[in-house]
Amino acid sequence: MIRCWRFLPLLAVMLVLSLTFSCVGWTKSVAAVRWANENGSPKRRLLVQEENISVQVTNGRSGWRLPTSVVSGEFHIKEEEDYPDQDDATRRKCAADLLALFGGEEAASSVELSRAKELRACVRSLVSGSPFPGPKAPRIMGDELSGQSLRSVESPPVAIKQLARSAVEWGGDLNVILNELEPMNYSIPDIERIDEDGCSLTKFDFGRRFKNREINEYLTNLFRTIQKLAPTAGLNISLSRYDLFHGHMFTAHGTGRLGILFHAREFPAFDEKRFPLNLGFCQKGSNVPYDHTMTSRNIVWLAPMPDCSSTERKCSERWLAPGFLFVLDTSMDGILGRELVPWYLDIVHTVQEEDLGDLVIDVNYFDSLNGPLVDKLFLC
Repeated sequence: MIRCWRFLPLLAVMLVLSLTFSCVGWTKSVAAVRWANENGSPKRRLLVQEENISVQVTNGRSGWRLPTSVVSGEFHIKEEEDYPDQDDATRRKCAADLLALFGGEEAASSVELSRAKELRACVRSLVSGSPFPGPKAPRIMGDELSGQSLRSVESPPVAIKQLARSAVEWGGDLNVILNELEPMNYSIPDIERIDEDGCSLTKFDFGRRFKNREINEYLTNLFRTIQKLAPTAGLNISLSRYDLFHGHMFTAHGTGRLGILFHAREFPAFDEKRFPLNLGFCQKGSNVPYDHTMTSRNIVWLAPMPDCSSTERKCSERWLAPGFLFVLDTSMDGILGRELVPWYLDIVHTVQEEDLGDLVIDVNYFDSLNGPLVDKLFLC
C-alpha cells in the first residue's frame, strides 16, 4: 500500500502532460487565427482557416464531442481513414475528369462512362441548353435573364474569348493574363464594416483591373448572374462579405483553359450546435446559415474552349466547347464529395482552386459599394 503511494506524483505529472498536449493544437489554432487577422492577408487567413478546421476536426476525433449531421443541422465529422485513397493526385484526377466533360466530344470521351455518369450526377448547370442537369426553361428566372445573360455565358464577349484563346495557346501561362492588367492600384475600401471588425477580405489592401473594360464588366456581371440563377439549383445567394464576394481565376491543369472557381457561403455564422467553429474576425456578424446548401457553395465558370490541336502555338477560330456555369454538388455520397473535397475541409465543403488549375488571380466583387459596377471589382 505504501509502495503504491510512491507513484502518485508520477501519475499526476503524466496527467498534466496529457492535458497539455491535448490542448496545444487548439491553442496554436486560436493564436494562428488571431495572427492571420492582425496581419491582414486573407490568403494567409484562409490557409489558417483550413488549418484551424483541420485541427478542430482532429480534436473531435480525439474526444472533443461534435454533432454529427449537416442535413439535420449538425456536424458530420469524417476521419482521415474514411478517405483511404484520397491525396493530391486523386483530387487532381477527379478535377481533370470533371473539366474534360466540358471540353468537347473528344475530351469527354476520355472519361470512363461509369465515372462520367457519377460526375455528371454531381453537376447542376445554371445555363439552359447544357448537357448537364439544370433549369429546364429560362423563363422561370424572368425576362431579365432569359436571353442575353444566358447567352453571354455560352458565348461571352470578344475580349473574353481572346483572353481564353491566349491562355490555351500559351499552355496556361499566368503572365499572358496578368499582362492584361492595368498598372493602377485601387485601394480596398471599408466594406460592410470590415475595418470595425478587424477583418481583411482580400489578399492585399489594393486591387487591380483589366485594361479592357469589357472584361471587367463581364466579371462583375458573372457575380450578379450567379446570384440570380443560383435558385434554380436550390441555392439562394447574397452578394455580401459573408456569402459570395470572391472567386479564384485559374488556368486548368493540362489544357490551360480559363476558368473561375467561386466560393459562396464563405463565412457561416458561428453556432454552438450547428457550426461551432471560429473562422476569425471576418465571421463576426454573419447571418449565413450552416445548412445543407453548403454542399452547393462551389460554383465554376469555364470560358469557351478553343481548338488548339495544331502543332503550332496558335489556336484556330474553331471552338471545341462553349462556356459553362455550373454548381458542384459535394454531398458526401457523391464522387465530388469523396474525391475532390479534402477530408479536412469536408465540414465546409471547400473545393480548392489549385486542384482545378494554376491560380492566376483572386476576383473580388463587393456589391454593397456605391458607384458603377466596375468600380466594385478588385483583382488581387
